Amino acid sequence: MAYAAWLAKLTGQSWRLPTEAEWEKASPWTPQVMKVQQYTWGDIFTTPRSNTGERGKAAVGLFRYYPSPYHVYDMATNVREWTHTLYRLYPYTLSDGREVDESDERRVLRGDTYATAKSARAASRGYGTPDYTSSTVGFRLALSAARSE
Repeated sequence: MAYAAWLAKLTGQSWRLPTEAEWEKASPWTPQVMKVQQYTWGDIFTTPRSNTGERGKAAVGLFRYYPSPYHVYDMATNVREWTHTLYRLYPYTLSDGREVDESDERRVLRGDTYATAKSARAASRGYGTPDYTSSTVGFRLALSAARSE
């Protein structure tokens, strides 16, 4: 969140961590079948389409031929990703206080690491406190759309 705030100040654009709902829609949500799939490409695991433990961490974009239905890359495996959302049980309800900026509570991590084929699911969900660090956790930023008046 600090990096997003720094980048927003530097560029004058509204950079931020995506909410859990945004992350889920960008990755395993498939509008054609109206459901969350296990992987960005479907429900059947296929090794060449993702990064698993055989390779270790991989460069972003290595699996560019297998984007999510919304054309977002590398969401199935590589590292877990931070979201803005405080960790609460499902179902997701926007009005339950999950989307607050200042909090030391656990935040949702989505996606999974490169560890194993079994755990390499875009639909994977976990959490961490803001001070948690790991070589298997990263982030991507969302850019808020400009509002028209």
